[in-house]
Amino acid sequence: MKDKSQKKRGSISFEWIVITTLLVIGLISGLGALRNSIVEKLDDLTTSVENLNKQAEQAETTAEQTL
Repeated sequence: MKDKSQKKRGSISFEWIVITTLLVIGLISGLGALRNSIVEKLDDLTTSVENLNKQAEQAETTAEQTL
């Protein structure tokens, strides 16, 4: 009787190890994809701010030239 219960416990713990391993792998890949997405959006934001800065500088030099 003890052998069956020990085998059952062993198979249950093996299943938990497999499930946990798969969840960790999925979590790591998901966080990597999230990081890449955030970096891409921040790059877009940087480009937008740089363009606004260039436009402001051009408007400032145009205003100085007209004076």
